[in-house]
Amino acid sequence: MTDLRRNRYSISAGVGKSTYDSFGRFLNSPRRPFPSKFDSENERTGFDFPWTPYGLDWLKQESSTKEWVAVGSLIEEPANKIQILQVSNEENGKPEVKKSLSTANDLEYPVTKLMWNPPSLNPNASTNLLASTDQKLRIWNAPIDSESTGSLKCEAALSTQGKTHSGAPLTSLDWCKADPSLIIVSSLDTTCTVWDVAAQQSRTQLIAHDREVYDVAFIKDSMHVFVSVGADGSVRMFDLRSLDHSTIIYEGDSNHWKRTGDTDGSAGNVSRPLVRLATCDADANLMATFHHKSSDIQMIDIRTPGVAYTNLSSLRGGDVNAVSWMPNSRSKLASCGDDSMVHIWDLSRPLSTSGTPARRGSNSVTPSGTTAPISEYGTPVPTAHSTGSSTENRFSPIGSRKFESEVNNISWSGKQDSIAALYGKSLELFSL
Repeated sequence: MTDLRRNRYSISAGVGKSTYDSFGRFLNSPRRPFPSKFDSENERTGFDFPWTPYGLDWLKQESSTKEWVAVGSLIEEPANKIQILQVSNEENGKPEVKKSLSTANDLEYPVTKLMWNPPSLNPNASTNLLASTDQKLRIWNAPIDSESTGSLKCEAALSTQGKTHSGAPLTSLDWCKADPSLIIVSSLDTTCTVWDVAAQQSRTQLIAHDREVYDVAFIKDSMHVFVSVGADGSVRMFDLRSLDHSTIIYEGDSNHWKRTGDTDGSAGNVSRPLVRLATCDADANLMATFHHKSSDIQMIDIRTPGVAYTNLSSLRGGDVNAVSWMPNSRSKLASCGDDSMVHIWDLSRPLSTSGTPARRGSNSVTPSGTTAPISEYGTPVPTAHSTGSSTENRFSPIGSRKFESEVNNISWSGKQDSIAALYGKSLELFSL
């Protein structure tokens, strides 16, 4: 148990190590008003927790006047929780947290990912299913009528521990929209496992990366093709119908970084870990990812493998902690990070479209003339000019929202007009 407990915190690289390292700086930060770059009439509404939240998902229901947000904790002690909050859209169109509903208490391990069932599983139902990952894949029965209180009911706790003998923590999950009976999970033991949640049996398990796997996702409209990212710094694509090979569609430049302290080169060149991945639910070719300890987001198009077709980088810098596509959009997405900001991006509005191939190299000066920051994986942290982006299209956020402290996670509403953000011990909802 001691080893497993220690190993579970190596998962902090998979949930944003910079986020985890910075918890001590803001756990008890007071709530206070602050300026916003969005319309000043877009008021905030929020909810405070007695614990540090990380897992987050907004139930995607486009027609309902009431919505639900699931939040999971990131606590060192074996007392982690999942809490369901009811959200109502007021007459002015702004989301507001009405009350706390069902909870799950005393989970031994932090919740690394939460995800509601796809709407196609049970549209208009009074009960939804919620999936979570810690050291197991758990399926929760979550009543969502207005009178629901008390504890969530765990319908299944799925693990391949008996097969792998490792009990390695799970880092993420994705619920297949094309076939809601399937959920895929990623693990620190280098594997991805596809579960049939109806039968509560694993369909297949494969070694996906050479090192820890930090995130995994099905691509749009597919029950067979999925992508994953991990500590080896690569994005890999798999087809469940042909698992004898995979395709590396992006890999960080291993010639560009060395681990700090490796003075004699004995450790060799390494790619910095990719810690999170977001596939676009409007275009099967598009996805976004980011490196550990990086302020850049790599935009990937699987039709042009090998390099990111562009990078998104805010002027404020700060390590990225999460990225999320707007539902049903192939151009808009949101990101958050240690710059205490939520940024909204629009890929249809580049600042320039020169089409000139970006330069490779180790120049540590960014286009603005400032020195790029140093990371534990080498110097410098990659910029749009050092990662081999296929073009020099540059983007600036079309909107940004300032928070009191580092923003750890975000989730869009199903109606595309609101975002939930976690920072410190607080949840904030804001409309665009």
